[in-house]
Parts: sequence; C-alpha cells; structure tokens
Amino acid sequence: EAMRLAEWRLTVQPGDEETLGLYFNAAQGHRQVERAERFLRAGLTNRPVLIQGHRLYQGLRRDAARDAELAVEYDRQLASDPTNSALMYLRGRVATSRAESRGWFERACAADPSNAFPFFALGYDRLAVGDLPGARDLLGRAAALRPKQADFVELFLDARAALGEYAALEKELRQQLVA
Repeated sequence: EAMRLAEWRLTVQPGDEETLGLYFNAAQGHRQVERAERFLRAGLTNRPVLIQGHRLYQGLRRDAARDAELAVEYDRQLASDPTNSALMYLRGRVATSRAESRGWFERACAADPSNAFPFFALGYDRLAVGDLPGARDLLGRAAALRPKQADFVELFLDARAALGEYAALEKELRQQLVA
C-alpha cells in the first residue's frame, strides 16, 4: 500500500522530492524496482523536466544498454528543446565517457546558471581528478543554489575539509547550530 500511496502522491505532486526519495528507497528495499521503473519512466517526457525523477530513474538500474537507450531519448528531446539545461545535464549523466559528460554539463551550466545539478556534476568530476580548489568552487555553487540538497552540501563540506578549511568550517557549523 505504501508504494501505491507514494505513486498517488507523486501523480498529484510530481515535484515532491521527499516522497520521490522515499519511493525510490522503498522500491529498492521491497524489490519493487520494475514497478518503480514503469512508474518513473512515464514521467520522463513531462514538462517541466523534473531532474530528481530522472536521476532516480537512472539510478534504479545502471548498465550500458540502458544508458544508450536513455541517451537516444534525451537526444530526441533535445532536438525539440535544444536549450533545455535540465535535459543537457541528464544527457551528460548517460554519456559514454567522462569527457563527453563534462561537455554536456558545461553546456547545461551555460544554458542555465541557476541549475545546480550540472555544477554539482562538474564539481564531482573535479574532485575525482584531485582538483580540490576547482571542486570546492563548483560544489559551493551547487550547494548555494540548492542548500537543502544534502548530497550537494555534504560533498562541498568534504571538499573544504580536504583543503584544510577547518577553522572556517567549524565557525560556520557552530553558527548553524545556534540559528
């Protein structure tokens, strides 16, 4: 019943990211991945593009064939909406190489500087190659744009800690506890 309730809620409020996350976790925990795939797949062509729904759909099953299928779908959607930053970001997530992904993420940032997701993806990429200052700046931008997105904020804090910014981090975290 919980899955059905979440599906009803998400049909009425598709942008409810909290319910979406709970739905994703329940689908995995209760071996309902196929059901969740069918439900989330139905929303892949909705407008506006709800990035979290796409991210979770992609995360249900990752393999080269599925990524190639999604790349074709995003290419098709981008052909009719070529300036859509969300679609560019999502296309980058299913690219076949890091260089191709980076190109899509950079295009997404340029198309919409208020879209936090491609900044996060580029920051993650910088972190992966050991460019901590570059990662900090990009992750900071993502965290500032979406301060309630826990994974953005946590990775930004990790990058700052790796750079040794302990005093500033401590001061900021203490201020948050008081507020």
